[in-house]
Amino acid sequence: LRNFCYTVAANAQFLEAKHFLQSSLSSLVNSVKSWVENFRGRPGAASYQEMEELSGALDNLCAGMASIINDTKTSSAETFQEQLCLLMDNRNEPWEEAAKVQSSSWTRWHWTQYNAWCINNGTHSTKGRPLTRWNSLLIWKMRQEEDFPWTLIEEEIPGYFKTLEESFREETSKVRTIASQYGNAPTFSQGIALRIEDLKYILTVIQRNFLKEFTVIRRNASDDNRNSYVLRAMLPSYRSASQEYGSGKMARQHETIRCRIANGNLFPIISFSIQQDMTALIDKTFKDIQEKVQGVLNLIRADLEIVFSQMAAVKDEAKEELASRVGYFEEELENVLGRIPMSSI
Repeated sequence: LRNFCYTVAANAQFLEAKHFLQSSLSSLVNSVKSWVENFRGRPGAASYQEMEELSGALDNLCAGMASIINDTKTSSAETFQEQLCLLMDNRNEPWEEAAKVQSSSWTRWHWTQYNAWCINNGTHSTKGRPLTRWNSLLIWKMRQEEDFPWTLIEEEIPGYFKTLEESFREETSKVRTIASQYGNAPTFSQGIALRIEDLKYILTVIQRNFLKEFTVIRRNASDDNRNSYVLRAMLPSYRSASQEYGSGKMARQHETIRCRIANGNLFPIISFSIQQDMTALIDKTFKDIQEKVQGVLNLIRADLEIVFSQMAAVKDEAKEELASRVGYFEEELENVLGRIPMSSI
């Protein structure tokens, strides 16, 4: 187990370092190369018209990606609504009836056992009764009916991120096509290709985090654990029942638990909590995507400004030295990248 845990951590670190070398550092070197080309005065200096055309294409790229991200967010929210929310809204009563049947059998337990389960929030075992999870039994029907919709939603998630990646690649290709028309911007076009790889990795990380949080929400909706939605809904009743004392204690405990299950609010509350957490997850994820994409687009625009900036031909020893070493940086980076295995650890 220790070796496995070390491997997981090492693999994540390896992928992060690999991304830094292949995308982040390579993009930086490429930007410096663009600056050097401009500093040394490339033949065929960029015209104002070229700058305007590429800048306009970049504006269209920003607007297009913002629209695509918003459309993808809407699509993911609609999938969740159609696959799960409608089911939860329409099946609350049958789930409640199934929960009533389960809970009615507990009232035949000895009062000491019933009291022990209330004290332990519905999950307990004694010498005379094996481990029984009330909360899990209360949602057995809901869990069974929701299993397939949860799976369908999970299977759709990679497709959303694939759509974003392909859209970004397609939209940036338009800018690269315009840049390729001018012989003075080959490095800029290469820089866009590196930024695409950068965003691809960023989307992979966001997707992985989204799936992790999605799995947590699904587990809390389907299982009986300390963070489960059913326990959160039942906890006040367990605490109230466990505080009963004196004559008629057992009857009052039965009534407290029965009312919580049969008052028509248990499953709507669970459903609302699930919808609230999933909506928050979708909002947070796509806000993060928008910020990351905008960050990459800002870097592309910065590269464009470097390529078409007007530099005065002023002698500067520090700049000359940096310019002379760019080729060395490129060669060293290629050597390092050549030693990185294609597959992860």
